[in-house]
Amino acid sequence: MFKFMHSILKSKGNIKNDTSSCVYCGKCEKICPANAIKVTPNERTWVIDNEVCVRCKRCVSTCPKHSLSLVKN
Repeated sequence: MFKFMHSILKSKGNIKNDTSSCVYCGKCEKICPANAIKVTPNERTWVIDNEVCVRCKRCVSTCPKHSLSLVKN
């Protein structure tokens, strides 16, 4: 069942970050219910684990710079 649900989630696409507008504030990391996002402001890095992400788009909604989007595969 889990593999089936995971394939449905993956078919929705992946979260992408436009790093040219990202300010690495960490709001997306804090709101992610799956803990799939890791932001390191000092290093200006943003990483998402798409195997863990549930594609709820909370990160997309909370981003103050609109840097995040759900991109279809």
